[in-house]
Amino acid sequence: MPDHPDPTIPGPTPPYEEFVRLFVAHEGRLRAFIRSLLPTWADVDEVMQETSLVAWRKFGRFERGTNFMAWVGGSSLMVICRRPEEAPLPSSTITVIILLK
Repeated sequence: MPDHPDPTIPGPTPPYEEFVRLFVAHEGRLRAFIRSLLPTWADVDEVMQETSLVAWRKFGRFERGTNFMAWVGGSSLMVICRRPEEAPLPSSTITVIILLK
């Protein structure tokens, strides 16, 4: 049996494919959002990598048909807030984030 489903046979999209498609579709916007919160592109790269791992682990909790960008953006905020080197986000940023949800 192959390690991956045969793409020629119709059926439900496997979760990893759905996740990758959604993540790639929103990657540019997510990267820009994270960059608006962090001082360097190196920081952005680190947060993007960690965000992708966190989002994949929690993808089972994502409600299909809802706003993936808001969901993954929230995950990126949690990653940023857990970074000890980052100062707390300004309250104006928190307000904008809440409005995005």
